[in-house]
Amino acid sequence: MKNILIVLFLFIISYIFSQSPDNSNDVMNNYKITATFGDSRGDHFHTGIDLGASEENIKSIIDSELIFFKKERSRSLNYGLGNFVILENSQKKLRINYSHLKDDSFNSDNIYYNKQDKIAVVGNSGHSTGEHLHLEIEDIENKKIVNPINFLSIKDNLAPRIEDVYFITKENEKVSLLKSNKIKRGGKIFIKCMDRIDNSNYFVCPYKIILIIDGKEKVNMVFDYLKKGENSYTLSNIGYKFEELYLNKEDFDYFLMDFHSLPDLIGLKIIVEDFAGNKVEFKKPIRVLPPDNNS
Repeated sequence: MKNILIVLFLFIISYIFSQSPDNSNDVMNNYKITATFGDSRGDHFHTGIDLGASEENIKSIIDSELIFFKKERSRSLNYGLGNFVILENSQKKLRINYSHLKDDSFNSDNIYYNKQDKIAVVGNSGHSTGEHLHLEIEDIENKKIVNPINFLSIKDNLAPRIEDVYFITKENEKVSLLKSNKIKRGGKIFIKCMDRIDNSNYFVCPYKIILIIDGKEKVNMVFDYLKKGENSYTLSNIGYKFEELYLNKEDFDYFLMDFHSLPDLIGLKIIVEDFAGNKVEFKKPIRVLPPDNNS
């Protein structure tokens, strides 16, 4: 009986630790994701990820060397990234920006950093509403800003949420497909959806949105990188600019595609997925009406 209790105790302890994030190899030991890559910033994409924390040491996520740093002057206006450090790996392929650092927590005499070496302490410098690290990663070779989520040790068991799937006609009429199964021939398909990670109360941008019509994939939108153009960024493989994706100028409200069809019954399916593979689906048959038919 005693041996059974010992085995049961060890199993419980093992399970508890398996459900806890392993931060030993992460950028910080304790943090909450407060904003994700690709979020709307009013008129531009959020090009990094925000990690809320207090008095936590920030650690290098790869072997790298210092190429630039900025310290705010005393009595200066809080602007932009505040105190920040830019490190680059030896192959000169990745450039990592650690921003909003605590005043005087960074030693500029340190040039080379091994993975997990301390860089600075999380802070609230610059244009910031609370202590957090803005982590941004540039793929120099391919001219991309990549999603830092894949460089972090995060566990998440919560599926994203779909609040609405809707159709806007050429006459600018909004039809919620959660409430109706009829649309007119031509217009635009949108989705309002968001994600929430286990240890955070903040709603954030999902990682992937897939639109399928009559069994054929029409949209596969992945928030994995932003492609750098001359004057703007475009989202990964889909190529949407900010003003195209956030056409309705609302948070967590995404334009999917222009839709035109002859009168018919179509099968509409949307899959929203987070970085951990948790999914939620919307699936419904939709009747495409002929012109001037409101029945």
